[in-house]
Parts: sequence; structure tokens; C-alpha cells
Amino acid sequence: MHFETLVEDYRAPLEVNFRGTSLQLRNSLVEGLSAILSSTALFIGVLLEYGLPLLFWMALAFWPSKLAWRRIALLRSTH
Repeated sequence: MHFETLVEDYRAPLEVNFRGTSLQLRNSLVEGLSAILSSTALFIGVLLEYGLPLLFWMALAFWPSKLAWRRIALLRSTH
């Protein structure tokens, strides 16, 4: 018995869709810029939410601590 094999040489056609590719690149660019703006806004929001109260309390505590430090330095120098 002799069997013949059928071999089909199939080559997929190269289909380049420039319109779809340019749309994907544009969408990637928009998503990247959106991520940059979103992370920047998040950073500024955290800075304002926690930084401003911290700055306020540091400024409020600066003068009493400065006066206390001067008094301690004065007491140390007299002994």
C-alpha cells in the first residue's frame, strides 16, 4: 500500500493596517499622558493634604522651641 501525503504550503498574507496602528499609538500616547497627569495630581494632592498641616504645626512650634532652646543654652552657660 502506498499512501500519498498532501502537503499544502500555506503562507499567511502580511496585512498591515496603518490606520489601526496609528490609532493604537495615539491611544497609547493619550493613556501615557493621562497616567502622568494623574500621578502628578495625586502627588500634589498628597502634598497639600499632609504637607500644609505639617508645615503649619512646624511653624507654630518653631517660636516656643526656639525660646526654650535659648533658655536651656543660657542655663547651661551659667553653670
